[in-house]
Formats: sequence, structure tokens, C-alpha cells
Amino acid sequence: MLKKILAFGVFTAVSGCTINISTEREYEGFEHEEWREDKEHHEWHGDHGDHHGHHEEWREDKEHHEWHGDHDDHHDHHDDGAWSGFIVEHCWHTEAVREMAAGYCEGEFGAFHDLISPEAQIFVNDLELSKLEWIESFDEGRAPFDDIRHEDMVVTTMMYNNGRMFTNMWYTWKGVVRETGEELSIRGYATFEWDGERVVGFYNAFDPTEYDRTSSMDG
Repeated sequence: MLKKILAFGVFTAVSGCTINISTEREYEGFEHEEWREDKEHHEWHGDHGDHHGHHEEWREDKEHHEWHGDHDDHHDHHDDGAWSGFIVEHCWHTEAVREMAAGYCEGEFGAFHDLISPEAQIFVNDLELSKLEWIESFDEGRAPFDDIRHEDMVVTTMMYNNGRMFTNMWYTWKGVVRETGEELSIRGYATFEWDGERVVGFYNAFDPTEYDRTSSMDG
């Protein structure tokens, strides 16, 4: 029998708020091609030898985007390294992950079926799962709890210069044990790799100690 796991299942969007994501329609918000055009506009490729020539442009851009903090004069955002790129909070892919998170908390997995590739590589801590096993484990793992929700959730999407795209999620999962009324609070992290509008890779990390203890009590 498949072992019940907490997994990405410990996410939620704002309580009572569900974001409708459809793979049938155009992206809402930030688009990958717009990012590439913007990157080219800011000359993030090629020779950046004229360091001083771009410095004032960078400062104006920094103020425009309200980038805070102290930066030494030799720092700028012109980095065309393979694992550099552009990070956004509000885009189609970020909202898609929030939709899956909300679906888990409500026991609705339609977005998982729509957005996750059947060939996706899925890991929860060190356990590798198929798409179907992953979804079934979420459903089984919810059984001992009421009032499943997420707090302190941060979701952002990173578009790398090498063409790869990941949505990262940090969260605190909370749920009330039905048998005892005890509330569990578990911190976790998950990352989703995208190929267009499909998730092709997933990794979730969290400490399962308290969850496993509760599951063993539940039998």
C-alpha cells in the first residue's frame, strides 16, 4: 500500500480564494517572451565592458522597481550567466502553482491532472513517485486532518538564461489532528520545473517527523 505522505500537499492559497487556471487560454500577466524582449532591451547579453556607461541606467531602473538595500558601486544586474535570469512574483506559472496549492487544501486535484506531465520527475524528500502516486498520496495524507491550510506562503517564478524555468514555494503547513484536536505546523519548500505550461519536474522538502507520528497514531 502506498505510504501516506505530506508532500506538496502542505500548500494553500488564501482561505476561500481559488484562482482559476486554464491551460486552454493565453497566459495572464507576465509572459516568458516579454521577459526575453525586456532582457534584450536592457542589454543582458553580449559585451558589458562599458561598466560605467550602464551604471546610471541601472540606478534609474533600480529606483523604478523599488529595489532596496545598499549596493556597492561595482554591483549591477547585467549577468548573462547560465543560472542567472529574471524572477517574478506575479505571472501565469506562479498563479498555476497557487491553484494547485488551493486545490490540495480543498481536496480537489483537477489542476494537478491538467498541469503535471505524465512523465514528470517527482521527488518528495528522497522518495520518487509517479504522477498518479503523488496525487493519491496527497489525498490519503489529508485524511487524518481538518482545517488544512498554509501560512507564510511565498511563491515566485525564476526564468533562467539557460532557458529553464522553476516556480519556487516556501510555506508553513498547518492542520488539526481529528483524533486529538492538536494543531501541527510544519515548514516546507517545493519547486516546480516547467516546460511551457506543463510541470516536468517537482521536488518537495520538509521534516516529516510530526506528520509520521500523527499518522502512526491514526493507524
